[in-house]
Amino acid sequence: MSSDNQFTAIGDAEVGFQTNSASIRVGADIAGSVVGMRGHCDTGNGIEGFSNKGFGVKGDGTLAGILGEGIGGGVGVKGTSNFDDGVVGDCSVRGKSGVFGFHRGFGTGVTGASPSGVGVSGVSTIGDGVAGQTGVNNKSGVFGFNTNAGPGVTGSSVKGDGVVGVTNLLGKSGVAGFNDSGTAVFGHSKAATGVHGDSETGLGVVGSSKHNSGVQGHAEATGASGVLGENTRRSQQVAGLGLTTECFGVTGRANAGDGVGVSGQSANGIGVSGNGGTYGATLQGGRAPLRLVPSATEGAPQSGLHLIGEFFVDAQGTLFYCRGNGTPGNWKRVRLADA
Repeated sequence: MSSDNQFTAIGDAEVGFQTNSASIRVGADIAGSVVGMRGHCDTGNGIEGFSNKGFGVKGDGTLAGILGEGIGGGVGVKGTSNFDDGVVGDCSVRGKSGVFGFHRGFGTGVTGASPSGVGVSGVSTIGDGVAGQTGVNNKSGVFGFNTNAGPGVTGSSVKGDGVVGVTNLLGKSGVAGFNDSGTAVFGHSKAATGVHGDSETGLGVVGSSKHNSGVQGHAEATGASGVLGENTRRSQQVAGLGLTTECFGVTGRANAGDGVGVSGQSANGIGVSGNGGTYGATLQGGRAPLRLVPSATEGAPQSGLHLIGEFFVDAQGTLFYCRGNGTPGNWKRVRLADA
């Protein structure tokens, strides 16, 4: 049936309506007050578009160029390609997205999945590759989750930091790690520092524990330190504070037969210094509380500046005491009862 108002194609045919001429610029121009063109198919696609050089289907509208709605469990819009991207969104408006996904409920706005590649990839030449934002408490701007043994979130950079966390709130951390049964934050490096802390006015690294050591250092190389502190100005390299009764500011322990609990070394200064309200140092040992290492020479020191209060043991085991400041000082031999 056909008329000036309606045309209906009936009967067996491969194509119901067809134009085929190189001289026709637009194959069909269809307009309607509500829907310009509607496609329906019981077993295949409602509308198909194909082009050798351009877009298969192109839509232009004030609300959306193309609107896809999935009913009966289908997706709203689906793109498939064997040689390029499945779906491409392009936008030149500042503050808008090339592809935008919105979910009205508790689902995901945009989801990307790949059985062997990257689920979601973001690339930018002058901005952030991927940006996430949320205004909900206890939620993350970007959240990564792994159901297997891999990392939840991985950051990598050719010339910059792999992962950067920034916050300006007092009492909050730029990067925070939580683990109820293992290590909360772990750093590893083959040739440099595993974990580095830096602060302009505060502490570089702070460790705190309610039931164990606040900071623990471990070293396996000969001559290396479990904990190393460096200071370029007049202050402590490593400082420990004990704030309660019978609490130690710094504790060193070595259980090996030839191990040293605390070792102090200085090329030109004092190796170990103690200053206390009662005693500067208290010593206790199973073999002896104190041992002065004998000198390689015999007799009291004959050179260098020495001060009152120094003790010195020569190569023969003779003990000397400095009674006057000077170079080499005023040394007196300490005579023992059986000497």
